[in-house]
Amino acid sequence: MVKKKTKAAAVRKKTNVSRQVESSAEQREPDDEKVAFLLRLDKDLHEQLKSKAERAGISLNQLIQGLCRGTARNLIVGEVSRDSDGYVKVDDSVRKCLAVGQRGFVLTAEERANWHEQYDPRYEPEDPPPNRKGFLWFGLDFSDRGVVQHTQE
Repeated sequence: MVKKKTKAAAVRKKTNVSRQVESSAEQREPDDEKVAFLLRLDKDLHEQLKSKAERAGISLNQLIQGLCRGTARNLIVGEVSRDSDGYVKVDDSVRKCLAVGQRGFVLTAEERANWHEQYDPRYEPEDPPPNRKGFLWFGLDFSDRGVVQHTQE
């Protein structure tokens, strides 16, 4: 004998699912809002990421979210190069180019001399920071040159 689902059973099931969703929502931080994001990957890349996530004992979603967070914090928009002294420079006018890394910066002698007059002790160190050459993990070029570069240092 096949049981037919009654309307009452469907409502009970829906209510139980709603309670589970509410319960898991209560366990998260109030500002922890999630957005569904559909992403298409090449099959071999999907397998590679899935395998790494399994080896690490985490979900594929956790891996991709972690990668995105780390990348977003260090994402540079523009064409990236190094000058003759090895400093990472960015041409912000070039579109469809991105890199993951950090720009280099150099304080001029005048900026160093005036540092103590300009710095805010709440946000900046007492002594001027050293010059930094910056670093580059990889770059992506989606311009009409048709090149996607994965350059690693």
